[in-house]
Amino acid sequence: MQRERAEAQLWTSIPALLVQRTASGYDEALLAELRELAEHQGQRATFDAKLAQVIAPSSSVFEGTMPALPGDL
Repeated sequence: MQRERAEAQLWTSIPALLVQRTASGYDEALLAELRELAEHQGQRATFDAKLAQVIAPSSSVFEGTMPALPGDL
């Protein structure tokens, strides 16, 4: 239960990081960690959908600027 709350908190911090448009190594590591957790749980498609939902509201602002996450190359 605590892990689920921690994961939910991480997801809620992502929109604020995107608005700042200052992706740091920490931000990328945060997303990579969430992706790895989803893969471990067999939920990669859920992660991808959730990330797309989080990015969608500001997609026109970020179009073409989102770097690939480590491991996605």
